[in-house]
Amino acid sequence: ADGERIDVANLKLGPEMTEDVIKTPGIFPAFHMNRRYWITVLLDRTVDAKTLWPLVEISYILTMKK
Repeated sequence: ADGERIDVANLKLGPEMTEDVIKTPGIFPAFHMNRRYWITVLLDRTVDAKTLWPLVEISYILTMKK
């Protein structure tokens, strides 16, 4: 509905993975981020946990301090 709040998460991936994953319903190129590396995932259960959690793990690994 118009004006409805939807939670999202921005996640970092490698560019080759980003191209493939944005074909998944509920996953989009990240707005206000480098779309080559970042995606936005709807957190409204459009993307199931089996798909979401591996993406979160990859993003964590790519963004954690070395």
